[in-house]
Amino acid sequence: MVGGERGVGVSEALLLDEHHPPALAAELRAEGFDVVAVSGDAMLEGMPDAAIYAHARAVGRRVVTENIEDFAPLLQEAYATGEVAPVLFISPRRYPRNLSGLGKLQAALRGWLSRGAPRPAEDWLP
Repeated sequence: MVGGERGVGVSEALLLDEHHPPALAAELRAEGFDVVAVSGDAMLEGMPDAAIYAHARAVGRRVVTENIEDFAPLLQEAYATGEVAPVLFISPRRYPRNLSGLGKLQAALRGWLSRGAPRPAEDWLP
């Protein structure tokens, strides 16, 4: 279900933006979650953010990104058209791109995906 809220016990399909390694998606998939990454996908790698967002909407995935500057306006434009793909924003300060930060990010995404509460279209990873 794209653009709406998820029901209790339903895990979302995620699309990790290009700054996240494909290994993170692979590890979460190994845990049973539906997660893919832009990085390592020949079709998606190098595409502009608007195209990534449109792809996520078309395939029913929530974009996971630290790129607030580009994705927040895309989300706001989508509200106007009713063609919303949900976004999960993360803080690069809280989850730096190093081994420790990736471990924290994996644990936080696991917890977020396991949470049963409905989620808004624009959400933030705590």
